[in-house]
Amino acid sequence: MIMEARLRGPRGIARMSVIALALSLAACGQNGADKARSAADDALLAAQVQATIAGVDAATVGLVHVASSSGAVTLTGTIANMGEREAMEKAARGVKGVETLDDRVVVDASAPTAAQIEADLALSAGVHAALVAQTGVNAADIHVDVHRGVVTLTGHVPSPAHKEVVDQTVRGVKGVTSVVDKLAIVK
Repeated sequence: MIMEARLRGPRGIARMSVIALALSLAACGQNGADKARSAADDALLAAQVQATIAGVDAATVGLVHVASSSGAVTLTGTIANMGEREAMEKAARGVKGVETLDDRVVVDASAPTAAQIEADLALSAGVHAALVAQTGVNAADIHVDVHRGVVTLTGHVPSPAHKEVVDQTVRGVKGVTSVVDKLAIVK
């Protein structure tokens, strides 16, 4: 009788809503935990596959993306040669937990090779070092992207004079073939 009285009226409706919500959440709790566990398992499997294919070619593995869902692994991206693609596929299939593998990696001879990626990384480091050494330039405000010797600059500088100093500094680094200047002037 007391419980019945507590459930009547506006407060009773609110109490019933709270009880219904609590019961719903309790029922979903296990389902939510299962979903979270599944997502964690998928992320772990994708990371294990990524680490394994890195053993094939650590420099170009960044060009291959791995997705996983309940043991079904998908590889996407672009690499330079078929031999590397086959080696990555074989390595991925060997990872415990991979039930199916969908290899969508495209072979494109124009994709960067490991040597090109290493050269671009070294050139990027050289450009960063030159900018850091340049008096009056805040290198932290400048992003450097290098692809086959072409340096693309993004970010901002405080004046046209600073922009000119950055351009000249970058053009003076050995290995730079051209500069794409997308720097904004922000005062």
